[in-house]
Amino acid sequence: MVGPQEISVALVMEDIAEAKSISEALREVGVFPTFFESLDEFWATSLSFTPDLTIFDVKRMSQGTLVLKNHPKVEKGELPMAFYFSHKTLPLLNSTFHFNHYGTIQKEFDLIGQVKSILIRRNHEISLTNKVEQYARTVTRLQSRNSKLSLESNEANRLVLQSEKLNFLKDTFKEKLRKHEFKHAVIETIARLDDCLKFGIYVLGPNRQKLFSPISKNAKYISLPTLWATNEQVSGMEENIIDMAEQVAMDLIDHKVRIINIYQESSHPSALLIARFNEETMQDFPWQELESFLSLVFSQQNLKAIERTKNKSGFIQTSAFLQDLDDIQYFQKNSNFRLVECDLSPLVEKITKFNNRFFWDNFYKDLEQELKENVHPGITFTNHSMVQLLFLIPNEGITQSLTSLKSFLQTFPFYKYFADPNIVIDQFTFSFNFLSPSSVQIINRLNEKFNSINENEAEKLINDSKTRKIGISRNKERPLDH
Repeated sequence: MVGPQEISVALVMEDIAEAKSISEALREVGVFPTFFESLDEFWATSLSFTPDLTIFDVKRMSQGTLVLKNHPKVEKGELPMAFYFSHKTLPLLNSTFHFNHYGTIQKEFDLIGQVKSILIRRNHEISLTNKVEQYARTVTRLQSRNSKLSLESNEANRLVLQSEKLNFLKDTFKEKLRKHEFKHAVIETIARLDDCLKFGIYVLGPNRQKLFSPISKNAKYISLPTLWATNEQVSGMEENIIDMAEQVAMDLIDHKVRIINIYQESSHPSALLIARFNEETMQDFPWQELESFLSLVFSQQNLKAIERTKNKSGFIQTSAFLQDLDDIQYFQKNSNFRLVECDLSPLVEKITKFNNRFFWDNFYKDLEQELKENVHPGITFTNHSMVQLLFLIPNEGITQSLTSLKSFLQTFPFYKYFADPNIVIDQFTFSFNFLSPSSVQIINRLNEKFNSINENEAEKLINDSKTRKIGISRNKERPLDH
């Protein structure tokens, strides 16, 4: 409870002697009041400061144009008050009946007792008010703390959720990488993320100037057009070519795209994952960690490619390839390899059927380069003829290697090498066959293919000849006068 000495009391009295009497009574209980002789003097002061209690002489309830009931704080109920009267001024007490006050003090009775009664009541009210304010501050503080804890809890839950998404992407990517080369493993992984709406990929080509986009039939994936840098990107993609790639992606994917840089052993990215994500559900996602993970795997894949080159994997000339086969056949050298043929007949049939020019030199150069980058370690290959590709694949992991090769050829952009690419609507499906590791087997296999082609051509010529004969005989039967 608030002590008496903490209560501020004002006296508005006409008679100084009577004011002194009340003042002494207040001092008895430890209160030292402030004295105002006129209403106007109190009025001016009370506008900026409100005493805890004001004792008005009923003779000072008005002064000139000033009337106590019209005081702003009286009208708002913000001025605690009590009234002093004597037997002579008793009639004026009627004017106090419409005020909300703490009681009256009569001159003729014991002043100290009357003052104590009013102060006890006012003191108790102040104490209750202080407690209410204290409780209100406590409630506000607790609400603020609960709100903060709630926000922290929501943030923690959000961080856990985003961490789970990252782990999902990592696990999915590792799984896809067993079946696909790096670029298509990224495509298959990002497409599994529900928060990804659309995306595309740009990869810096071997010539360090071309940015190409892998082909995929995934519904979320957008195959972006090839871009050419004005200069060789020795240390990876520079800012100007990245800006160009971003602008293209904004036009084809969405104007709110996010770029994830994928690095190799250079200061600039060697690949770009450009995607439109649901940014609201991806809030606080660890993008930098995803970027570091993909860059690490990309660098590892690049190092493996370098090791494969050191270990005589990748493309070799047909003569050297045939010699390796004979070494395996006659001397059992590297007998832990299998010879696999990829039959390119569907491609040849498409070329011959539509008589559409095919740019063989560009095709084999790009195919050779792409195969060098994407075949599994230890695999060698050659383009023995236009109707077949030959691979020497280690027995260890041969299933994974074949799956990767099929996936690669399924997505290779054959259509780009036709003079009229519009005739190639669907991807080609090529058959893979195991052959005996022998140059003679390869020659015989090639002869079979050419004999099959010659038989088809002969049958076509016979059919064409029959058609022409039928046409001629019909012409002969027509009357001469027609």
